[in-house]
Amino acid sequence: TLQGPDGTVELARADGTWSITQPSAQRADAAAVRTLLSTVRNLRATDFANDQPAPADLEAYGLTQPRREIVLRTGDDTVIR
Repeated sequence: TLQGPDGTVELARADGTWSITQPSAQRADAAAVRTLLSTVRNLRATDFANDQPAPADLEAYGLTQPRREIVLRTGDDTVIR
């Protein structure tokens, strides 16, 4: 699930085929989904301002309300944010 200011897009894979389930049901471009997942998999933090931030720390960096959010759900329904 990809959530942002323009709305939510939900992707699902069944029988090896990717589809968009939200905002409307349609077939997804498999190459685009692979690129997206590869990009997410390869994201790396280069530094941390604070290893255990308090809510005030998040506010100082503009992180209390994220602009975008990616939620991944594995085959056994484990949720990764």
